[in-house]
Amino acid sequence: MSVFSKIAGKTVSIVTLTALVFFFILFFGFIYLYDLEMREKSLEKFRDENQKKAMLISYFFFERKNSIESLASNKQIENYFRDVSSRAPLGTIEKDIESLHSFFRGFLDSEKIENKNIYFRIVLLDRNANVVADTGGLPESPPASSWPLLLARKSKSIELIAGNQGELPEIVIKAPCYIADHFAGMLVAFPSWETFLDNLFKTSLQDKSNYLYCMMYRNTLLYKVGAGFKNELDNDVLSKLPTTQVIPLNIDKKGVLVPVEGEDFRHGNYVGIKLPVDYTPFRLVSLLPKRAVLSSDQYMQLLLILFVLLIVILVGIVFIAYNFMRNKILENKLNDEKLRKELVETKNAELESQICAKNAIEKELKKAKEQAESANDAKSIFLANMSHELRTPLNGIIGMTELLNETESENERKELAGIVLKSSYSLLTIINEILDLSKIEAGRLELEQNEFDINEISVASLKSLLLRAQEAGIQFSWYIDPLIPKCLIGDYNKLMQVIINLVSNAIKFTPVGSVLLKIKMKKLEENNNKAWIDFSVKDTGIGIPDEKQRVIFDAFVQADSSVSRKYGGTGLGLCISSKIINLLNGRINLKSDPGVGSEFYFTLPFSYRVKKTEVMIGKSGSISLLGLKPGLKILLVEDNSVNRMLVMKLFEKSDLIVEQAENGAEAIQAYRSKQYDMIFMDLQMPVMGGLAATAEIRKIEQETGRHVPIVAMTANAMKEDREACMSAGMDDFVTKPVKKDILYEKVTKYLSLENAS
Repeated sequence: MSVFSKIAGKTVSIVTLTALVFFFILFFGFIYLYDLEMREKSLEKFRDENQKKAMLISYFFFERKNSIESLASNKQIENYFRDVSSRAPLGTIEKDIESLHSFFRGFLDSEKIENKNIYFRIVLLDRNANVVADTGGLPESPPASSWPLLLARKSKSIELIAGNQGELPEIVIKAPCYIADHFAGMLVAFPSWETFLDNLFKTSLQDKSNYLYCMMYRNTLLYKVGAGFKNELDNDVLSKLPTTQVIPLNIDKKGVLVPVEGEDFRHGNYVGIKLPVDYTPFRLVSLLPKRAVLSSDQYMQLLLILFVLLIVILVGIVFIAYNFMRNKILENKLNDEKLRKELVETKNAELESQICAKNAIEKELKKAKEQAESANDAKSIFLANMSHELRTPLNGIIGMTELLNETESENERKELAGIVLKSSYSLLTIINEILDLSKIEAGRLELEQNEFDINEISVASLKSLLLRAQEAGIQFSWYIDPLIPKCLIGDYNKLMQVIINLVSNAIKFTPVGSVLLKIKMKKLEENNNKAWIDFSVKDTGIGIPDEKQRVIFDAFVQADSSVSRKYGGTGLGLCISSKIINLLNGRINLKSDPGVGSEFYFTLPFSYRVKKTEVMIGKSGSISLLGLKPGLKILLVEDNSVNRMLVMKLFEKSDLIVEQAENGAEAIQAYRSKQYDMIFMDLQMPVMGGLAATAEIRKIEQETGRHVPIVAMTANAMKEDREACMSAGMDDFVTKPVKKDILYEKVTKYLSLENAS
């Protein structure tokens, strides 16, 4: 035992000594690399800080230039020059000059930085270099001889002009004045840019004996801050500093700051950089002591702490190694039975954990299975209802069409045609609901931002619902809060879709009683023009059971299948309404008692405008083909004979000449042989589709120089379909089923005499 301990002790000493030497070498290598890295970061930080200062100076002059150019186009200045050019009476011109003086002084007082004026003088010259208006400021600068020089350089907006008696040049910002695109004079402003630079650099001047910032115009030193810097500055040296590159500098024997040969920052006591100031003819020169940029005091403190920690770690390693070797023999004498017991306990714990995990997985699988079965049942019920809903209007369309063909009574024919039209719109509503749900589920439903008046709801859309309520024998009323702003901004069509859906459901499921739509102002935030509006639809209908209220907004779910058979509907309306309200940053809620009634309510935020005299919302009504030149030719490209017959019937009583083509190839052949004023083009056709035919027609037009309006007429109603039509060269887009008003609107838009002129 003792012999083994002696051998182990020597081994530990050798390993510890080797580790100590290794750690010292590694430590000093780390010091060297760390110092190099910190120097690079310090120089990069120095460059970035000065680039930010140069950017701020550039932004200052850029804003001043834009401000003066805007001032030069002011109406008062234009009125003055207009009075002079028209030789107005002297009193009028003097009144204009007084107004300009007052206007310029107000502008000077409004432009400030930390309660100090940005400009100290504004001068207005006519095109002969005569001073029209002068706010004063520094009357001795510039001399009168400088004014013609300013007029001669119209292209420069920021430049220097010489001062009196050998003083430093003065920076001016100037902008030409025009009357009806003719040069009339020059507006010259004197910015107090030294104030801005003092404010910019004052936070950096912690030690004025060390820091120095200069502004140069070409080789001329214009500005210097950091008075503690006593050495001379050679303009030649400053102008020859490389741009955007940090270099070391030193003071030569003559006491002048000059660059050090090479780029070794170990030599030289100063660091310098010259940066261009964008939008200006200036350069920013920054000079700092090397120790202010590449100071290593903090690094040395950190390294000292690391060194102490290293010693502590090494002592700890020695102590741990010694105790490890000492206790190794004792560890070998552990009871094997105890080890086996611990192993068995560990295995048992692992098995218990696996059993618990298996039980949890089984519960999750069972729950998922129940949810899948529930969803499958809901979809099965939905498909059965959907089959019923689709077949009902189709039955009306087919049956009434057969009766329409057999009857000879004009009144009866009109009645049957009305039933066919009503059934068609019911079928279109079902298809639109399915498409809306698919767009929402795919995340492709887009919101619009339009201006509208909430009171237009009562005028436009609610009247049709009022007729439905009267037919059902119930009372329908609505209230719109007069405190709601007249000009709201949001998606009017989606909001109306939700309101009409909720009111239609309320009327449908209210056998007796009333339906009330209430729109009230909840909160008005005038500071950011935001209005929060409460919407509610309350009825005295059959109500919804408690167990169905949690799932009534899910897709394919209705309150009761028996209700579905009695009252009809696809079961998608509330789901679509709920998802639209979520997209509009709201949430729909429900209160209902079976046999008493229901109330659906939600709150939506809208932006609004206070001053608005007219709100543009689509109005209902029919459009006729008025204002068209007789004999205009239209080419209808459509492969379906029924659709062609429909369009031909719609244009039958007009003065338009409508010709037909069954595919894109026939359309191109007809276009080559005749001249058409407008083309309606289907997309999906045999032989050649509408997109390819449109592209070919546009190629022909490049040779002829003509342009015929092409309007897509297709059942593809997605956004990407519209974009594909526009990319192919089409002018507009109409979706099927085609409505008479929409068709007439497109013809009037492109062929009316007013638009043609």
